[in-house]
Amino acid sequence: EDAYVCPNGRKVKFSYHSKRTDRYGFTREFKVYECEDCSGCPLRDLCTKAKPGNNRKVFLNEKWESQKEYVRTKLSDEK
Repeated sequence: EDAYVCPNGRKVKFSYHSKRTDRYGFTREFKVYECEDCSGCPLRDLCTKAKPGNNRKVFLNEKWESQKEYVRTKLSDEK
């Protein structure tokens, strides 16, 4: 299942793909995950800045995450 679990135990499921272009013209692709329901959550203020009535969204750039892992591996190498 393509989902995460928030600190309050609610599912943050894959919702859609998104593309963003920065001011330099570089386009990034994201997978957007949205919490199933943030209403009444006691951790809401610590978890998200979303307006009341909106759920927490997580944007994941898979290429960026794999690049970070590659760099972590290289930096932890003894050489």
